[in-house]
Amino acid sequence: MAFRVDSDVYENGRHFYGLGSSFVKYPRKLQYVEFSSSSDGGSRNPPLSVWSQDGQEIQLEAGFYFGLRKARITDLYYKYEQGYLPVIEDVAANAIRDVATRFTTLQFFTNRSAIDTLMQSSLAERVGSCCFADIRVFNLLGISVPTRFRTAVENVVINQQERTTLEVLRDAIVLRQSIRVVDANADRTITVAKSTANAAGLVTRRQAEADVLVAVEGARTQALYNLSTKLGFGAAAGAAVNTSQLLTYLYADVVRNARDVVINVPRALVSV
Repeated sequence: MAFRVDSDVYENGRHFYGLGSSFVKYPRKLQYVEFSSSSDGGSRNPPLSVWSQDGQEIQLEAGFYFGLRKARITDLYYKYEQGYLPVIEDVAANAIRDVATRFTTLQFFTNRSAIDTLMQSSLAERVGSCCFADIRVFNLLGISVPTRFRTAVENVVINQQERTTLEVLRDAIVLRQSIRVVDANADRTITVAKSTANAAGLVTRRQAEADVLVAVEGARTQALYNLSTKLGFGAAAGAAVNTSQLLTYLYADVVRNARDVVINVPRALVSV
């Protein structure tokens, strides 16, 4: 008996296609597949045994969500009818195994995000081309290696972390030393500036004191000159010069201004 498959795809609702017709149902929601020791993603999907680039056997646990393409449901039916799920599981397992051979065992612990991304893109390409489905989410759930190798890998990772920590400490020490050099240069600049300012101030102060002293001595000289003129010292020719009185005054002025004790000086002379 021949039958015909309609190319139209119907979604939820009430549909009547005629007597003797039936619908083949495909899920609209996302479907989940998991390769692990649990039965969440399928009882026939244990953890995957893969080989790394350096020939080490690794046990991987992974899971992904996929959705069927509505526009390709008819193609999916003609190719697999409703037996598409085992095909997707086998294609996914092979894609994960192929990607695993591109990385070393150590990279599964140090570069896990890159491996996860590459596995998802490879899985999406293969499942999309053969099973007309889209991979929506992929997660690399677990990585397991033999105990001895795991210990060696952990030691390598720990050493790398310790080296990174030491590099950070080294950079911090270098930065602190650089800050100290900058502070020392700043202190030196400030000290030089203060010394220059103090020297300039001292020179200015001494110059002012010298100017005052010159002015005082100039005034004193002018006063003595005026006094000598009044007493006739150094007067024009023919004028009487009272030299004795001038010398007596000068001598008395010296005695009055002397800081030391003056002995045997006539009282009358000091009071002139």
